[in-house]
Amino acid sequence: MENPSQAVRPASCTSLMDPSLYKAAMIGDASVLEQNKGQLDVLVSPNNNTVLHIAAQYGQLHCVERILGMCPIIYDRLNSKGETPVHVAARERNIEIARALIEHAKDEELGHGVGAAKELLMLANKDKDTALHEAVRSRHAGLVKLLTAEAPELSYIANNAKETPLYLAAERGRGDLVSGILTNCRSPDFGGPYGRTALLAAGGPYGRTALHASVFQNFEECTKQLLDWKQDLLKEADMYGWIPLHYAARSGFTPSVEQQLDKDKSVAYIMTDNDDKMTAIHIAATYGKVRVIEVLMSKHPGCCEMVNSRGQNILHIATKNREKKAIKGLGANTSWRNIFNMNTVRADQVPKDIRKAADTHLIVAALIATVTFAAGFTVPGGLDGNQGPNQGLAVFARKAAFQTFAITDTVAMMFSTCAIIIHFAATNSEDKSQLEREYATAQIFTLDAMIAAAIAFTTGMFAVLSHSLWLAIIQCIIGACGMLYTIAIMNNVVRKISLIKNLPRSFSILRCLVRYSIQEKERGAEPKSTDS
Repeated sequence: MENPSQAVRPASCTSLMDPSLYKAAMIGDASVLEQNKGQLDVLVSPNNNTVLHIAAQYGQLHCVERILGMCPIIYDRLNSKGETPVHVAARERNIEIARALIEHAKDEELGHGVGAAKELLMLANKDKDTALHEAVRSRHAGLVKLLTAEAPELSYIANNAKETPLYLAAERGRGDLVSGILTNCRSPDFGGPYGRTALLAAGGPYGRTALHASVFQNFEECTKQLLDWKQDLLKEADMYGWIPLHYAARSGFTPSVEQQLDKDKSVAYIMTDNDDKMTAIHIAATYGKVRVIEVLMSKHPGCCEMVNSRGQNILHIATKNREKKAIKGLGANTSWRNIFNMNTVRADQVPKDIRKAADTHLIVAALIATVTFAAGFTVPGGLDGNQGPNQGLAVFARKAAFQTFAITDTVAMMFSTCAIIIHFAATNSEDKSQLEREYATAQIFTLDAMIAAAIAFTTGMFAVLSHSLWLAIIQCIIGACGMLYTIAIMNNVVRKISLIKNLPRSFSILRCLVRYSIQEKERGAEPKSTDS
């Protein structure tokens, strides 16, 4: 069976209407229309609007009735956008004209047959919008109720943007529109027309449902209506694998989170259907939504034990660092301690043997110190060997490039030497935490020495090649690219080995966990009653 929403009316031979006829339809002058009543269905505007389209656009109800009386077959003509007069009436919020067009189509004396009105309403324009789509966009609850009462199947039709009327109503947060559609929409347990299920009435773009649209905007009334209508919408994921609860957690919409959890507690444990495999509490931790975390933990304490695809639980995500002070702040609650120590799959995990990694860093620091020490006595351009006051001085001593070389070479030498000294000092340390901090400091010194050595080499070469400017510029560009890459690596390393600072979201989440841990501890400490 062909979908009537995709039906196309056969085109008639048309002629461009006279401006006087257009004006008559616009102002409702029936006398001018009477003069052309034999041609009303073929006279059109440049956009293929008939006089009925024009009268409907300008709200001329009396004129619409006269036109239908003079030319009964004009009621379903399409303009260049594929719109019927009902589309126009719905867009202009004119319920009386829409009702007149529907009643005309239902008139059995015209020989249209049973279902003519429904067929008229099911017609879609070139964007696949029906009259119900237009009524929802115009936010007219009366029109929505009228159209869905005449053709409940309208609720299932999606336009080119994959939007159903119910999705549009929920997106706008209009509870009256949602109610009007759901009142006449079949129960979601029954099948819809054209092989569809009634659940598809809630469909939207990107695989989302009307519940997604309502949650996006935090429309509590619409959310309640949709959940009362079809609770299974809670578990419907979009093309990105996110259910409505995930979006509510990301946005921090606590009332919406509570609404959904009250309907179905199991959604708190549903993971995103993508590579991350996160639950709502992971998402809330990622975006720092402390209140949402508190709600999830109070209603479903077990969800905090869930881990994502990387093996990270809520604490790992919130802190991004295995910080011992955070564990101590959780008190004596051993369950939280176990959660924090759960295995984590991390590509940047530090080697088990810290000293073995430190040996490699020590070799690098020693090489930099050796090279920069030697460069200080074999300067670029050599020394002045001529007799005179400058004998024994560097040839390029007065050049800015050479002076930069001398400074950065000294800096590289000192940084690498400091790194070596720290490595030697760390050999006597037995405390693992102290050892990690010392080696981290030495690693930063070594990276600084690398950057300074790279600058020294580039500026030294520039001083030597200054007579060939193009070659000097090219080597500077190459050297600059290398330095930028080194700096990027350094920033990444420093971020990984540094302690957490200035992260208010993470600390607020930790405070939330601390409060919960203390409450659990206090409840556990309450004396149990014993039978005498």
